[in-house]
Amino acid sequence: MPRPKRSAEEIAAMREAILDAAARLLHESGPEALSIRAIAEKVGVSHMVLYRYFASRQALLDALRERQRERLAMRRESALQEAREGDVIAVVRRALGHYRRMAEHHPRMYRFIWVEPVALCEEGGAPHSEAIRGDVAHMAELIAIGIARGAFIPRDPQEAALLCITLANAPLILYHNGRLEDAALRDRLVEQVIELALDYLQGA
Repeated sequence: MPRPKRSAEEIAAMREAILDAAARLLHESGPEALSIRAIAEKVGVSHMVLYRYFASRQALLDALRERQRERLAMRRESALQEAREGDVIAVVRRALGHYRRMAEHHPRMYRFIWVEPVALCEEGGAPHSEAIRGDVAHMAELIAIGIARGAFIPRDPQEAALLCITLANAPLILYHNGRLEDAALRDRLVEQVIELALDYLQGA
């Protein structure tokens, strides 16, 4: 008996459910766990069902990557708009605090992007170098807005972005590679280095 034909809305909803499951698996277990069978198990269907919606594992990963790019672009544009119209210092502080939140809530993804060697980070989610380049470019835009608004002293936005992101991540990287074992100290250091980064941007 032939399968009933699904509507475009049903197909789109199932694709989103599959991508949601893949994203959860990526954050919970890392990119190495992103197999068709594991994703299908998350969705609660046979692995063959996934091939009705995605031609291959690579097609699924490409769709997931594109969705992540689109969502990230929307969040970043919202932050830029807030920086233009509101408290740019608060926006930059929140952006630098993102790394601590990521390390706490999605430790495998944090390790994938910031701790693991680049050669090991070739597939699954956003590629290692692409994610970092995007973060630096976004921070540079925020800093440029802060300079234009007089909140930050004039500096090269790209170099300033690299310095601030390096400061914010240093205690987290030390913790994740085992060189800093005290989580409470890690958190205190993160708070302090974010304030140091803001002082640097303001010329304090």
